[in-house]
Amino acid sequence: MDSGNSAGDEQKITAVEVAGFKSAIAPVRVNLRDITVLAGANSTGKSTIMQPLLLIKQTMEKPFDPGGLAIDGPLVKFTHADQYLSHVRFKVVNQTFSVMVGQSRRQIRLWYGRSESGGIDVTKMTFRDGDRGHTWVNDQHLNRDDASFLDAFGREAINTLLFSGISDRVEIRVERNRGVLVAGLIEHISPILQISQGPIVSPAGEIANHIQSLIYLPGLRGNPERHYVVSSSGPHFPGSFNDYVASVIHRWGTSKDDRIGLLENNLRLLGLTSGVATEAIDDTRVELRVDRLPVAAKGGARDTVNIADVGFGVSQALPVLVSFLTANRGQIVFIEQPELHLHPRAQVALANIILQAADRGVRVVIETHSSLLILALQGLIAEGRIAPDRVSMNWFTRDNTGQTHVAEAALEKDGSYGDWPVDFDDVEADLQNRYLNLVDRLRAEG
Repeated sequence: MDSGNSAGDEQKITAVEVAGFKSAIAPVRVNLRDITVLAGANSTGKSTIMQPLLLIKQTMEKPFDPGGLAIDGPLVKFTHADQYLSHVRFKVVNQTFSVMVGQSRRQIRLWYGRSESGGIDVTKMTFRDGDRGHTWVNDQHLNRDDASFLDAFGREAINTLLFSGISDRVEIRVERNRGVLVAGLIEHISPILQISQGPIVSPAGEIANHIQSLIYLPGLRGNPERHYVVSSSGPHFPGSFNDYVASVIHRWGTSKDDRIGLLENNLRLLGLTSGVATEAIDDTRVELRVDRLPVAAKGGARDTVNIADVGFGVSQALPVLVSFLTANRGQIVFIEQPELHLHPRAQVALANIILQAADRGVRVVIETHSSLLILALQGLIAEGRIAPDRVSMNWFTRDNTGQTHVAEAALEKDGSYGDWPVDFDDVEADLQNRYLNLVDRLRAEG
C-alpha cells in the first residue's frame, strides 16, 4: 500500500480554512490530501472553501495592479463585496474575511477588509512556524531585529541587506502586493523621497506560488469549438485551464510526448474515443479531432472527426484528463464536477485516472455530486491501491441560519467511513422503493 510520503511533503498545502466568506460564517476547514473530495447538496458551500484561493490567483495574474483583490475575473466573478462577505438574515455580519493556508509546520492566514478605494484588500497576515507565531499588518514598519522578520528569512540574509553601507537610511516596511503582504527595504533619500532598496520578501511567498500555479477547471467547461485559439502550453496556466487544452495536446502530438499515448489510453478507459489529434489551421488556431469510434480500427487506420461533431462528454472530459497529465508533482488541480456528462461506467473508471494523477504526486481536489465516483474511490482503498490517509472525504451541509458546516470522513482500510452524513444512497434507495411500490400497486390493480 502506497503511503504517498515524499521528501517534499513539508511544502505541500495540507489545509485550507475560510471564515467570513459567503456561507462560511464561522471558520470552515478542509484538510487537503493527495485526493480531496468535496461533496454535498447544492449551495452548501463546496465552492466557498476554494474561491478565496481563486480570488488570490486571479489577482496575481492580472497584467496590472488592481489595487486590491480582483473580484471580477475569469475564475471568480463578483461586482460588490456584499456578494461574498458573510450574511445572516439579509445582513452582512462580517466586514472582513480570512483564509488560512497550512503546510506541515507552517501556516499563513490572510485577512481581507474594505479598502479606501471601495474594494477589498489584504489588511493583516498572521503566520506560524512550529511554535513561533507573528503578525504583520499593512504599512507596518518593522525593526531590523523584529523576530517576525528574522524568523521568516534568517538573520544572516537580512544583515547582508541592511549592512551594505546604507543601513542608517533603510527601514523595513510591510506593504500589500497582489493579494498578500510583503516586506521590503525602503531607503530614505530625503524627507519626501523614498525608493525601494533590495528584494521584496514574504513568508507567504511559497504558499502564494502554490496558489498561482493551481490548475482550475469549472463545472461549465464550455461548448466544443471548431477551432481553438493558440495558447501557451505551460508550465503556467493563468485563468481557467479550458483555454489551454487544445494547445497542450498539439504540443504533445508534435513533440511526440509520451503523454499523448497516456491521454488516449484514458479516453479509451472512459469509453469515449480511441484517439485524439490536432491540426494547425494557421498561426492562431488549432483544430481538435478525435477518433469516431471508442475502439481503434484494425491496422491503425484513423477515422477522425472534429470534436464539435461528437458527443458532449468528450469535450467535457478532455480538459480533466489533460489537466491531470499536465500538472507537476505537488501542483494542485481543482475540478468542479469532473463527472460532468459522463456515463455511470465512465464515472467509475474516472476514479482510476484520479488515482494515476495522485500517484504521480498531483494534488487532486474535486467537487462532485457523483455517488458512483465516491464509491469507486472507496473501492480503490479497499483494494489496497491507495492508503485511506491519502484521501480526504468532506461532506458539506448548511444549517437553518445558512451557515456551512463540514464533516470529514474517517476512512477505514476497507474504504468505509462510519457515520459520514452522506445522503446519496438514501436518495437512490428512496427512489427505488417508490418505484417498486408503484409497480406492485399497478400489478395488483391490473
